[in-house]
Amino acid sequence: MSKRNKSITDEMIIEMYLSGVSVNEITKKAGITPTGVGYIRKKHGIKAIRTSGQPRKHKVNENFFKVWTHEMAWVLGMFVTDGAVSKSSHSITFAQSDERILKLIAKYMESDYVLMPFGKTKTTPSIVINSKEIKMDLEMMGITHNKSMTLPFPNVPEEYLPSFIRGVIDGDGYVDKKGYVVTITTGSLSFAQGLLKVFQKWEINVKVRSAKNKNGSVIYRVVISGKNDLIRLAKIIYKNVNTDQNFIIHKRVYLSQHTEKPFIAKDRRKHKAWSITENNTILITTNNRRSLKTYISNSLIENLRHLAKIKNKSINYLIEPYMEQLVETDFKFISLKSVNDRREFRTTFDESLLNRIKAYGSENNIKMNAIIEYCMRQCLEENGLLH
Repeated sequence: MSKRNKSITDEMIIEMYLSGVSVNEITKKAGITPTGVGYIRKKHGIKAIRTSGQPRKHKVNENFFKVWTHEMAWVLGMFVTDGAVSKSSHSITFAQSDERILKLIAKYMESDYVLMPFGKTKTTPSIVINSKEIKMDLEMMGITHNKSMTLPFPNVPEEYLPSFIRGVIDGDGYVDKKGYVVTITTGSLSFAQGLLKVFQKWEINVKVRSAKNKNGSVIYRVVISGKNDLIRLAKIIYKNVNTDQNFIIHKRVYLSQHTEKPFIAKDRRKHKAWSITENNTILITTNNRRSLKTYISNSLIENLRHLAKIKNKSINYLIEPYMEQLVETDFKFISLKSVNDRREFRTTFDESLLNRIKAYGSENNIKMNAIIEYCMRQCLEENGLLH
């Protein structure tokens, strides 16, 4: 009997099974028996799919990415940031923490809603769509299974750029809840440069910064800052939304809060960040604070104190936006080990944010003080005080 291919995980086997790859083909690729495939399927709660000897097919509009519409452009923007092209099968997957968005994507693509099971390496809801034609259409745009570092900026018609950019921001963009900063993170310089040109054409203040992630690869951040620039951005990208609310609700609330007509909607998430007042306006929650004691580099603290005096803000409020950005974009940074001047540091942070930061640290095996120090460095660097 052949030995199991350790590079083929249970999640990959389930993806192949749901996307239509035959059991015989899975056994060849994974090095397991048909009984092993059945065991893995049952372990993840996947019901057997009956076939008549033909490859399993899911319903989908295979021409979806051939015809430009505002819905297609939005879905494409979501896919280039939160989607994946399978290397082992003719399928693509979308990942999104907001399952409402996944159902909307399936609706637009006229696809069966096939939700992938959770596993050790997959904790975010995702759907799988099986189509050789769709996979080929995406590859024609340069969107391949290893797109993260090589993704080109697609040739999007100007009419549909606002919807595409909205999809990009919804997929992997960070929006400051106070409505002053938007950050899009990508591993592709070509894609970052494409975003830069679009925002410059829209006369929006934008910068591109680079950093190294946990694996040492270069990551690019496209940063838009300033209330007036976010007002301009919101007016552009939400112009063509429809009654389906094809956007991430909390990002539109944050982006539009300073416009003449802010978007009003209930916060239906577990950890609520705003409420609706009697005057039908949005009140962003800022007073749920939680104390934290850790040990931080003394030089960073002193530099932040200097910046805090200049900005007339407390240190914790200076670095919170960088903490939000870290968990929103799920950026993996390199933790510095040679820090020799740490001392006790006590402060308070937004309770919801602190819980997410702790979860981020646990998932990535990074200590809290290293996370706080990283965010401090980012703050000092952007303000020209890191030497």
